[in-house]
Amino acid sequence: MLDSAYRLGLKVFLRRFRVPRDLARYAFRRYPDRTVLIAPRGRLTYAQLEDRVLRLVAGLERAGIGKGAPLFSLLRDDWEQVEVRLAAAEIGALHVPFHEAVPPRQILDAAQTLTPAAFIYDPALGEGIAKRLAGEHPEVLLLDVGAEGSYERLIAEHDPRQSTASISPEEPASLGFTSGTTGKPKALFVNHGVILTSLKMVAVNVRFTPGRGAEVVVLGIPLIGAGSGALYPVLVTGSTLVLPPSYETDDVLRAIQVHQATRTFITPSQLIDILDHPECDPSDLRSLRNVIYGTAPIPAAKLEEALRRFGPIFQQGYGMAEVLPPVSLLQMHEHVQGREPAPREVLRSAGRVVPGVEVRIVDDAGNPLPVGEVGEILVRSPTVFSGYWGRPDLTEQVLQDGWMRTGDVGYLSKEGWLYVLDRKQDLLQRDGQVIYPRLVEEVAHDHPAVKEACVVAAPESNEHVLCLSLRHGYRGGNVVGLAAEILAFMSSRLEAYQVPDRVEIFEELPRSYLRKVLRREVRQALGARQRAIADQGTLGRGEGRERKGSAL
Repeated sequence: MLDSAYRLGLKVFLRRFRVPRDLARYAFRRYPDRTVLIAPRGRLTYAQLEDRVLRLVAGLERAGIGKGAPLFSLLRDDWEQVEVRLAAAEIGALHVPFHEAVPPRQILDAAQTLTPAAFIYDPALGEGIAKRLAGEHPEVLLLDVGAEGSYERLIAEHDPRQSTASISPEEPASLGFTSGTTGKPKALFVNHGVILTSLKMVAVNVRFTPGRGAEVVVLGIPLIGAGSGALYPVLVTGSTLVLPPSYETDDVLRAIQVHQATRTFITPSQLIDILDHPECDPSDLRSLRNVIYGTAPIPAAKLEEALRRFGPIFQQGYGMAEVLPPVSLLQMHEHVQGREPAPREVLRSAGRVVPGVEVRIVDDAGNPLPVGEVGEILVRSPTVFSGYWGRPDLTEQVLQDGWMRTGDVGYLSKEGWLYVLDRKQDLLQRDGQVIYPRLVEEVAHDHPAVKEACVVAAPESNEHVLCLSLRHGYRGGNVVGLAAEILAFMSSRLEAYQVPDRVEIFEELPRSYLRKVLRREVRQALGARQRAIADQGTLGRGEGRERKGSAL
């Protein structure tokens, strides 16, 4: 009853906001003296952030950049990253953010498709891009950040002023590129209403309470990626967002400890780093009341370990760039039964589908499948994206009759748990049987030496390779023998067709800028290793499944 009353009250409160800027204006008015941002550059109160954002708004509008104008940015996560996002929302500009790992060619190609009205950039990242834009598009406003940059001069030269532009929830708000998990990045856009609806659903289901003011949120995932989902919940609650100097595990842990964070948002890979950290004690994280993990599935063995070490503070969310979260949630109380971790069939799930969202499992022809059968996951939600920019053909492929084809393969259990197994394109086959890499990796994580694991098809061969990194206590030993031991371990627990052909041990598995392991990059690393060995003339020529493994 109390939970229902909370949800109803929060929904009523959030109805006052139509677009994201309404929420930002409310936060600036309601919490002026609270600290809103702690970043590498320093602290800002809500009043100070409002002042800088509205000065930026005035400067941009005076330069003719208003509603619908494409505003490109290439920034590190600091004051400017937040300011530009809020200024774009205030004037209704189409924000097109890029992160530092994006190749310059991709940004220049984007400018050919959609000419920016302005490019706000860190000179260390985008000086060359700015010069090219100046030559090819001299009308573009170029603003470089830094103490002596034109960005700071523009802020200093203008008085703060709210925009008078009228913004509709249906108008485009941001355009971004997928991380590349599914192959070549695609430009997708969402409107103001979708962003706000996602915020409202997160607030209700994750319990961000307006006015509470006791939250300190350390971001472990870049703001340019899934981490952006934390910005508006922080604002509506009058909380503090902490952007660490980097998203390396040591910096994230230090930020949690120094600022006594109550929440953090991390990837499964970062949680595994924390578990493997030789100097991380549970007491170091005692301030945390909630750890949200997402962007990829987490191995049940590692989640069990985290629950035993840190307690029932974990919460999983499922969503993606094309369907803003939440689609499903595994709530904190669902992670445990009594004082023990919940059964693995629960921990392996992505939780239950949240109210207001529908999930359907279909076969290759689009026919609905019964409960328990594996197929493609389709989602119908008010947070589905608006489409791929300039590609109606791609949009039609994934948005059909109100349903978003996610490209993820999974199933729904009779108890209502949603299971996400793999991307369709990452499935393997042998002897006419489908192999779900995640199920093989789950077994690998039961071996005490395994830190991270990723099963891929080796480039230029039909071999299935289990690529993995080792826990801290297993490094520096006989890796060739350990690889053979892990392969034997896998053979004893899997069906013959599921057993990898060999094991390859890496110091660390490659991760994307957004702090998660991508199969594409693991395949590339494996291919590079194979070529290096071949060039040395030492590549082993074993007979397929008789090979026992190799290592560093």
